[in-house]
Amino acid sequence: MRLLFKSSRANALSPLSDAAIHLLINLLSLKDELTAGVSASILAKCCEIHGQQDRIQSYGGLRAIMKLLQSKLLKVQESSMECLAAMTNENKELALAVSLEPETVSTLLKLSKTGNPSVKLLACRCITNISTQPDAPEEIEKLRVHLLPIVIKLLKQLLYAQDPHVPHVLAKLLYDKQDLQNVAYDSNAVFLLTSWLSSLRGKEEEDREAKYLKEGILTAIGIISQHNEDARRSVIELDGIPTIVESLRDEDDGVRAAACLCAKSLSRSRKAIKSSLFEAKIDAPLLSLLSDPSRQVQQTASATLCNLVLSFMPMKENILAAGGVRELAALSKSPDSILRLHSTWAIKNLLYRADRVLKERVMEELTWPQLLALLNDSEPDVQVQAVTIVRNL
Repeated sequence: MRLLFKSSRANALSPLSDAAIHLLINLLSLKDELTAGVSASILAKCCEIHGQQDRIQSYGGLRAIMKLLQSKLLKVQESSMECLAAMTNENKELALAVSLEPETVSTLLKLSKTGNPSVKLLACRCITNISTQPDAPEEIEKLRVHLLPIVIKLLKQLLYAQDPHVPHVLAKLLYDKQDLQNVAYDSNAVFLLTSWLSSLRGKEEEDREAKYLKEGILTAIGIISQHNEDARRSVIELDGIPTIVESLRDEDDGVRAAACLCAKSLSRSRKAIKSSLFEAKIDAPLLSLLSDPSRQVQQTASATLCNLVLSFMPMKENILAAGGVRELAALSKSPDSILRLHSTWAIKNLLYRADRVLKERVMEELTWPQLLALLNDSEPDVQVQAVTIVRNL
């Protein structure tokens, strides 16, 4: 069973029944800890592939996994952490439950400092999941500072092993923490990540793991460079933009969304870097993403255009010529309030210091009735942008 769940075609497997899950959880309590460890590995894959965390928890799976983590056998501890990481990933309730278990947290901290890189990474994945929750206890949230140097070191050690989890752990650790993002930049993370990204350029990734790796690298770069001008400049100097633009056309939703995040961070920069994005012809793929089937991609692409069209006339002209205003005007009618906000914001920026000809071209597409509708939008933030459109006109 473990071989089946770890195979490249595991996604084609049907979810396990409740009876099978219950049986696997019972095996976690066996005196034969090696068999218990195999069971934990299978349960981890049930979480990763089919999202069965809550079903596993309903049979006492989390408690059994935390108990198994106290094994003296490293292989068994690895399997336990694999399952623990999968169960607490994007699961607030289970992550909080783990954070309230001092023995489990203590063991994870110990394993994050000792052993081989793969063991440390598993421990870091678990701690990252519990320490990045909005309601995490203060002492648990502070573990992010403890983890960062360990994860940076793992980034260097596992660069050539192509471990897809390392950049994801780093990105999650740094999210919404500008001080940690700056530390990561000072620790050479942007150089390592951009070099890694450039090595993937032009390659056809056939399996999900390769896509997941690329998504993680792009996400980490996007987060580190979000507020750091030096980080953005480093991405440019290391020739990272061509791969980012190429990734905007990727067939994988996650890769496209991560590439949009990178583009959004870079577009917040000064005119010199905006011109680098212009030279890379980033406007064409971004405009096509305004009608992307993924809502997340649409939202990030429209936010990126907000930045690109502000005070940069060549980009404005390209977007107008490619029918960008028509796309933005269509998004301003979206039931999604974030898309309405971003599209209205982008139109406002297009009109900033615009001449009469440009204003007329924009309003031909937006139309006055639609502007009136935006002024009466149910979302106050959209109303504010609509008022600013009127001011710019």
